[in-house]
Amino acid sequence: MVAGGLILFQTAAGDIPAVSLSAASENLEFSPPDESEVPQTSEAIHVSVTGSVVHPGIYTFSQESRVAEALARAGGITPEADHAHVNQEINLAQKLKDEDKIYIPSQSEEVVGSLNSVEKAESTISNSPTQVSISINTATAAELDTLPGIGSSRATQIIENRPYAAIDELLIKKVLSTSLFGQLKNNLTI
Repeated sequence: MVAGGLILFQTAAGDIPAVSLSAASENLEFSPPDESEVPQTSEAIHVSVTGSVVHPGIYTFSQESRVAEALARAGGITPEADHAHVNQEINLAQKLKDEDKIYIPSQSEEVVGSLNSVEKAESTISNSPTQVSISINTATAAELDTLPGIGSSRATQIIENRPYAAIDELLIKKVLSTSLFGQLKNNLTI
């Protein structure tokens, strides 16, 4: 619901975090929901929120949660965040999925493509004719971390299981799930 520059949405738990979009300052302000209202069931999903947010980390949500809720739970974006990128590339209304990663770049970072937006990253992987290829044998943890679904712990696993003779060894060594491997295989090289 939009009301006078204030976007409100209702979560499955019934709380309504407010996301205020100020056209003049391009700042996003978040009112985080109460952590105690997050379901701790098998239907809960876990999402990594990193980069220029107040409290980066892994958060638990219901399956109906949205990107705006994840940013709110992380305390909102910092003044150093690339506000133009957030406003143009991040769909605050997009539903979260288990193992999503939301990365908010800082103003000093050079953003390559749209790999920092959950929606754009999925679109880039499946539809882009000019895809970014990352070597699983030589990439740093930070480079691997730019891939959707690859957080810091999975990047560490990839590095710890080196060397790889073929990218499908990520499956053989049980570093990636079949579905995640299917999404990323065109972006990976040895």
